[in-house]
Amino acid sequence: MLALWITSATIDAMGELDFYFDFISPYAYLAWKRAPVVLSVKLRPRPVLLGVLLTHFGQLGPAEIPPKRVFTIRDTMRRAADAKIELRWPLRHPFRSLAAIRVATAAVHEERVPVVDAIFEAVWARGEDVEDLEVVRAALEKASLPVDLIDRSKAKEISFTLRKETDEAIARGVFGVPTIFIGDEGFFGDDQLERVERCRKGSDPLDRGRAREVEARPLAVVRTKT
Repeated sequence: MLALWITSATIDAMGELDFYFDFISPYAYLAWKRAPVVLSVKLRPRPVLLGVLLTHFGQLGPAEIPPKRVFTIRDTMRRAADAKIELRWPLRHPFRSLAAIRVATAAVHEERVPVVDAIFEAVWARGEDVEDLEVVRAALEKASLPVDLIDRSKAKEISFTLRKETDEAIARGVFGVPTIFIGDEGFFGDDQLERVERCRKGSDPLDRGRAREVEARPLAVVRTKT
């Protein structure tokens, strides 16, 4: 018998699903663009620093592994074409996303969704260099959003908030982006949207009891650093 661990009523009461992202990730962009079509609920954007997540869990980013970089570029282009989403890789990748992520962090309440959308469009739909805050400013102006977010993003409390959000994401089990949470479980990757929607509707095929039993088994091999 399937363990239906979360109900539609529970999700409807929540209203939104947490969406952890960094602008550096093309998969986060694809998930953000596909979500309104696939999901019946809205996403609550939660900016985090991917580099900090990778360092904490001892991972390399896709661009740091040459064949994985090639795969990632081609895979995202194929996915974008399949979904009919405009995708234009920026001239430099990976890039430093900190300035743009700070702007998203500075945006609060109803500001954040359109700000995130505007910056994602700039970097991944138009291939612009969002390391340059003037590019971010132009993206905000293009979307008729308050450009004073640029100045607000430079405040020390924004740095503190961003690091706090990233640390809390790590504590929650976020190891990469995009990650969407439904209940107590995180779904990693833009290809998980359909599964998130099935869970939201109470039709998750996962036997959670069996999964927990497997997860509790000891590791047979542990690699050591050389």
